[in-house]
Amino acid sequence: MRLTQSALFCFAAATLVSGQFNIQYWSSGGCGGGNVGCFNIPQLECCGAPPGGSNAFKTIKGTTGGRVGIMVFTVPTNSGECGSCQYTGSLNTCWENTSPFNTAFILEIPNACARKELFALDAPIMTSKEPVANVTATTAPSECTRIHRPNVATLNGQHFDITGHEHDDVVADMIAFGNLTDPTERQQAEAAFDAKWARLKMDPFHPTLAGTNQISS
Repeated sequence: MRLTQSALFCFAAATLVSGQFNIQYWSSGGCGGGNVGCFNIPQLECCGAPPGGSNAFKTIKGTTGGRVGIMVFTVPTNSGECGSCQYTGSLNTCWENTSPFNTAFILEIPNACARKELFALDAPIMTSKEPVANVTATTAPSECTRIHRPNVATLNGQHFDITGHEHDDVVADMIAFGNLTDPTERQQAEAAFDAKWARLKMDPFHPTLAGTNQISS
C-alpha cells in the first residue's frame, strides 16, 4: 500500500522527535540568487515570511543535515506567521512559492519504514506541492509550536547574521539583488552587498550553522 506524504504527515505528528533543519526563501526562481531563512530550527517550528513575501521571494526550500522529514506549507497569517496547513512537499527540493505564497515548517519522519517509503515512492515524483488530504486550508490547523524570523541571509555561499536591528535593511538589499537580471549588474551588486554587510558575516563554525546542510548560491 502506497504511503503518501499526507499519510506520513499524520503518522509523524504523533511521534515528535527533535531535529535541526533550515528553511530558506529565495529571491529568484529555481532557488537562485540570494536567500534569507531560518537556520538550525527544530521540527514543528515555523519560519515566518520575510518582508516582501511573494512579491520578493519566488521559491522556497527546506534542507537537512541528515534527518528525514517533510515540508508542511501553511497559509500565512496577516503577520506572516504559519496559519493553517495547506500542502506538503519533500525536503531538499526547490518549490515555486508565488501561487500561492506559503510559510512553512518541517515535520521529522523518525520511523525507518516510513523513511524508506518516503524516499522510494514520494520524493521522485513530487513536482508540485501536495494538498493535505481530506481537509481544506481553513480546517487544517497548523502544528507549529513556535515562530521564527529569518536569522540568516546567504549570498554566493556567504552567510550573514540578520538577527540584529539591520534585519529589514539586509532583506531589502537581498530583494534588490534578486530583481537584477544583467550578469554585470548582479556581480556589482553582490560585491556591494558583501562590502556593506561585512560586519555581519558568519564564521562557518558559527553555532547557527552547525549541523545543518547549508545550500546556497
